Amino acid sequence: LQDFRQQWLSDSLLFNGLACKAPSMVTSDDFSFTGFRAAADTNNPLGIGIIPGFAGVNYPALNTQGLSLAKFNYAKGGLVPPHTHPRASEVITVLKGEVHVGFVDTAGKLFAAKLKTGDFFLFPVGLVHFQLNVGSGHAVTVSVLNAQNPGVQLMASALFGASPEIKDEVLSRAFGIKDDMTKMIKKGFMPA
Repeated sequence: LQDFRQQWLSDSLLFNGLACKAPSMVTSDDFSFTGFRAAADTNNPLGIGIIPGFAGVNYPALNTQGLSLAKFNYAKGGLVPPHTHPRASEVITVLKGEVHVGFVDTAGKLFAAKLKTGDFFLFPVGLVHFQLNVGSGHAVTVSVLNAQNPGVQLMASALFGASPEIKDEVLSRAFGIKDDMTKMIKKGFMPA
């Protein structure tokens, strides 16, 4: 066992499925991450931009540490839609603005709060949660997740954009809507 296993893209020694540097080749620079300095583009229908800090994407020092990070930039009214992380809990911190956050437990109870700069909120592992910028301008949050690969599943696209498609009857009955409404919703999630 070692203190850390620094990811390296050209080594054949694998830990957690990622190649690692020999300990003698690791430097202090390998533990630094500057990816959150820039703002993510929020010019999209949801009004959010996300910059990951993941071991297998752009922050190799996290390999074997059981952590991942994400920075969210929100336009006014920006929404991180209902989703889950099947393999991680998440702590969100507001760096700028006001963000309405919440999760729903397995009994159907909503736990929500309006967070301001400096506030934290916990989303328990696997539970459906969301974030909405409710401030008068842009907002910024940073999330820390307790898994190297937390996974993410967006509820709406998982159900209405599944491939192959989930039968209209299943979704219509589950949501108490007519089949024509289900078909209309599905059109918004079909691949281009």
